[in-house]
Amino acid sequence: MQKRALASAIALLMVFGLSGALARAEDQADQILRASHDYVSSHSVEIQQTIEQTMHLVTDGKPAGSPQTTKQTSVLEIDAGKGIMRLTTRGQDGKDLVVIRKGDRVAMKIGSGPWTVPTGPYAQMREQMANPFACPLPKSTEKDSPRWKIVGQESFDGQETTVLETVGDTANAYALQRMREGIASMFTDPKVRPTIEVLAYKSRHWIGKDSQRRLRVEQTSHQKLTMPAAGQAVIDSTSKTTALYRRYDRIVIDVPEEARRILEAS
Repeated sequence: MQKRALASAIALLMVFGLSGALARAEDQADQILRASHDYVSSHSVEIQQTIEQTMHLVTDGKPAGSPQTTKQTSVLEIDAGKGIMRLTTRGQDGKDLVVIRKGDRVAMKIGSGPWTVPTGPYAQMREQMANPFACPLPKSTEKDSPRWKIVGQESFDGQETTVLETVGDTANAYALQRMREGIASMFTDPKVRPTIEVLAYKSRHWIGKDSQRRLRVEQTSHQKLTMPAAGQAVIDSTSKTTALYRRYDRIVIDVPEEARRILEAS
């Protein structure tokens, strides 16, 4: 009896010890993540982002037809000194698209056209550029807070990095909220607004060991959308977003006069 009790106590202490070690490891990951987030939020930076997405129409619970695959690359420059962001990409028509944001004002230029205030399918650009450094930071006050762990050390772009990754599905709620906000900005009428279910989400960061700089971010997700405007059609979607933080501090954005008038209009 005493031996069994002692064995049980030892096992219990081992579990507590393991839990404590895991908690300390997650605390270390949180500290690295927050230091990196604070660093990138206070510096000028250039980010190259590539979004790859595959979508299937779902019929009777199974993918139907050929998948639709898209890939878009954009460059986001942030001039912290001037408080200006500039996004360069290609629009839905294949033309060059440049968007500049300062404060809550946004100016847009498509191809060789004039600078204008974004409207129509581009009306949500202001919201999309509102939080360029968003990531699922841990929140000690929330029971279902995102959790992070250190998964290794790697050399990236000539620098030694610490690699962090979200734990399990702890960041799914964060991803769901972000996606709902994006959908709401695109579909202002709730009657035709798609509903979304996040099936999986993971974020991974490569952070410079000495510099605390965020150097690379990968996000993968799997979600299901139901489209009221299309007879409750169900779309199965997977996506991968890769962000490369290419340059820090040496970013200077000069705003054309036509765009400046839009940004400074009351």
